[in-house]
Amino acid sequence: MNYYRDLPDRQSYRLKGYDYSQNGEYFVTICTKYGSHFFGDVRNAIMGLSDIGNIVAKFWQEIPKHFPFVSLGEWIVMPNHLHGVLVFGNSRCTVGTRNFASVQRECGGLQKNSLSSIMQSFKVAVKRWCNQNNYEDFIWHGRFYDQIIRNEESLNRIRAYVKNNPSKWQNDVENKINNLNELQIKNHYNQLFDK
Repeated sequence: MNYYRDLPDRQSYRLKGYDYSQNGEYFVTICTKYGSHFFGDVRNAIMGLSDIGNIVAKFWQEIPKHFPFVSLGEWIVMPNHLHGVLVFGNSRCTVGTRNFASVQRECGGLQKNSLSSIMQSFKVAVKRWCNQNNYEDFIWHGRFYDQIIRNEESLNRIRAYVKNNPSKWQNDVENKINNLNELQIKNHYNQLFDK
C-alpha cells in the first residue's frame, strides 16, 4: 500500500520560514516505507520490538550523544513508525555528527543542527545497521512529520498520545489495516496537535 499516491505533488511539511535549529520542543513521527511492520508487534497493548525495532530504540536514545544540544522527551517505537519529542537546547556552535559518525562541525552552513539534519542522520544510521546485518529490505519513508510544540497543553496531549499509542494501535492512523492516505494522516495529526 502506498500512503502517498493520492497527493498531486510533494510539498514540504516544514513550516515555511521557521528555523528548525532554534531552541524548542519538536514532536516527530518517522515511518517505514509503505507502512511495513519492521519494528515489531503490539500484543495486549504492549509493543514487542523486533531486532530492527531494538536498533531504532537504541539509536534514538543515542541522539543526545551525537547532538549534545538535544534531549529526549516522551517517545515510543511502534510496528511501522516512531513517535518522539526532541528538546533543543543551545544548538549554536556545538559538536554535531552526520550519520552518527564523530565529526567536528562549525557553526553556519545549511542548518547543520536542524531537526531535518538530525532525522536524516538517525535514519541513515538505522539503514546502515540494517544493511550490515542482513535486513537490506528495510526502507524508511523518505520524509517525516513534525509538530512544533508551542505550549505545555500541547506537550501534555502529545505525551499522553505517545504513552497510550500501543493501547490504541487497532485504531491508529499509522496502522495499515485502517487504509488511510497521507492527507488523512496529516489531518489527523494537525487536529490532534493544533497545527
